[in-house]
Parts: sequence; structure tokens; C-alpha cells
Amino acid sequence: MLIENFPLRPFEKTINLCYYIPKSNDKLSAYLIKFKDGYEYYIKEWIKFCLSELSKKEKKIRRGQAIDTDILPQIDIVIRALGSSEIIPDSAKPTYKLASSIAEHLKSNFSPDLLVKSRATKKFAIGLNKAEREKEIKGVYSLKSNVDLSNKSILIVDDVGTSHVTAVTIGNLIKSKFPTTKLYFFCLAQTERTEGLNNDTYEKEVKGKFFKDV
Repeated sequence: MLIENFPLRPFEKTINLCYYIPKSNDKLSAYLIKFKDGYEYYIKEWIKFCLSELSKKEKKIRRGQAIDTDILPQIDIVIRALGSSEIIPDSAKPTYKLASSIAEHLKSNFSPDLLVKSRATKKFAIGLNKAEREKEIKGVYSLKSNVDLSNKSILIVDDVGTSHVTAVTIGNLIKSKFPTTKLYFFCLAQTERTEGLNNDTYEKEVKGKFFKDV
């Protein structure tokens, strides 16, 4: 049950699988924490869930007729936001495994070293507001030299989207250098604070299919 989020510049489309509800008894939120903490079982199950959803079609109306279309267009390059402590991409990180699996599934090029990070940053989870997050990440990212992204379709992958400061910063960086790129953003979950938002997704898409031993 892929959820298309509100329009977010500079992205053509932003999508997620479910919601992360902090300080709740929500099952999917608990599974997300396990993913972020690096539990291999949960990493594998989230990847399976993700690829299952990306394999589905969505209905669109064209010339008055409903047709099935792919969730995403042809993606040329898949990248991921680096973790707060990362400067060099770490292949052991859960989001590295997620992004590389998505790239393989989409038959796209996974480019973990496309982004260059100048220093480690504070963890956003420690309570920074949006303005503080923007200040913390300003000027941290740059692009690998001698790369041409003109007219490329690029998917940025993350685990949980809250303020989207990192994704937007990366997206704006790419667009400033290569304005003809088309950018897309995918995350496992969007942060919300309303109980019950995941109930339908869990019952219809997850229960009995994923996280079976929990």
C-alpha cells in the first residue's frame, strides 16, 4: 500500500510504505526501530515488503480510461542519504542495503558514492527543529566530481521521513547543478503522531506475509 505524499520540491513524486508513530504501541513503528537498529531479520523483511509494493501497478486515468502504470518511471540512478555519523558510505547500514536492493529491483544503477559528505552531523532524532536541522546540514553535501547527471531520473532513498530536510537538501544540490534531472523520493515511513494510521496497511499488506515470527 504505497502512499503518495504531499508535493515536495524539488521532487516529482514522494512515496512511503506506512507511518512512523513515535512513542506508540504501533507494530510497524516498532519494526522500523528494529530496522534502524540494524537487526538483520527486520532489514530483510522491510526490503521484502518494499519490493513487493514497488512491484504493484497503480491506476491512472488517461483519455477517460483507467490503465495500469508502474509506481515509478524508469529510474536511472538510486542514491541514499548518508547517516549522521557517515562520511564514507557504509555498506553495512540498513539504508545502504535497502537502496541497493531497490536499485537491483528497478534495474537501475546504485551509486552510493555519488554524494560526498564533508563531516559527520548531529542526529536529527535528538530533538532539533526544522531550522536547526537545515543549519546543521547546510554545506555538508556535495557531488562527486566529473559526474554528469543531465536528464537523469534519480531516486533518493531513506528510512524515515520527518522534516525531509536531508532529502530536500540533496535534491536541491542536484537540481542546482543539473536542472534537467527528474528527482523522486522514497522512504519506508513518514513520521506522524496519530494512532491508528497504520492499521489498514498492517491488516491488508503485512499481517501473515511479513514479520511472521513477531
